[in-house]
Amino acid sequence: MKKLTILCDLDGIVADLLGEWIRRANELHGTDIKLEQVDRWDIHECVPMGHAIYKLLTPSLFAAIKPVPGAVEALKSFHDAGHDVTIVTASASDPGTAAAKIAWVREYLPWMDRKDVFIGHKKHLIRGDVLIDDSPENILAYRKAWPDAQIVTIAYPYNAEVRFVTNFRAHSHQHFASAWSSIRSYVDALAWEQL
Repeated sequence: MKKLTILCDLDGIVADLLGEWIRRANELHGTDIKLEQVDRWDIHECVPMGHAIYKLLTPSLFAAIKPVPGAVEALKSFHDAGHDVTIVTASASDPGTAAAKIAWVREYLPWMDRKDVFIGHKKHLIRGDVLIDDSPENILAYRKAWPDAQIVTIAYPYNAEVRFVTNFRAHSHQHFASAWSSIRSYVDALAWEQL
């Protein structure tokens, strides 16, 4: 089995950012936004409060986010198989969100170390065998920088446009445990194929 370098996004892939973010927006603004309405990456274009939704991206929001079903177990299995698993995540404008994300990783992915977390927006500058991400912008930039990399995502309404750019698109955010089970099988198969 080949040991892979696996780069994994945090928000929307391992941590349920959208669920908590939308819940808080609805509570604060008296709205009834559903995740299915978020059909563009720029969430402010999909919600009645517009850019005000970004004010909710605070350290307390990131502290409240829970893992999506199946993600922690899959990442642990990759780690236990000897793969190099690195979290690659962007922080929000509030500088405290970077520290909140590191604290989140320490809580939910305790086998990982601070050195296993990269915080930054230019994920395409880091070379890996596999990128697991949900952002169309990150997926497109990564494909351009690393044409041979395996790009994996979980299907969301906002990333449908890159379905032909990814190597594997797990279906879907409505069934995270199933999506992560299929991602796990895909990565396991990749490790054996690359011998």
